[in-house]
Amino acid sequence: MRKEYSIIRLCMYIMGVILIYLIPLSFVEGRSFCLFYNLFNITCMGCGISRGLFNIIHFNFNDAFNYNPSSFLWFTLLLLIIVDDLWKIMKVLISKKYKKYSVIEKITKVLIKSFKKTNREEIHLDDF
Repeated sequence: MRKEYSIIRLCMYIMGVILIYLIPLSFVEGRSFCLFYNLFNITCMGCGISRGLFNIIHFNFNDAFNYNPSSFLWFTLLLLIIVDDLWKIMKVLISKKYKKYSVIEKITKVLIKSFKKTNREEIHLDDF
């Protein structure tokens, strides 16, 4: 796993958590996101999982169970995948090879360098 991609993925996780908490529950609760239901007006086994996940994240467990009981299983699986990926990211960021920079410095340098690049070249931490 490359260090630059680890920093970018870590930033994406942080932004994702912030965005999920900024979306109000009223936006999610009033509609169905199921394509099958919206096209054919028939509920499927996955209907309500998105609304259930949002309710779990906002600690409304009764509403989450009412939307779809399998939301708890999907939330657990997603949480395990994210924790495993964050563990791998942190192992890469804390490796001894790049101890001369702090994590914040690495993130800002990679982001600044990526915005300054005009062509599609790869970004290397060795350039810093």
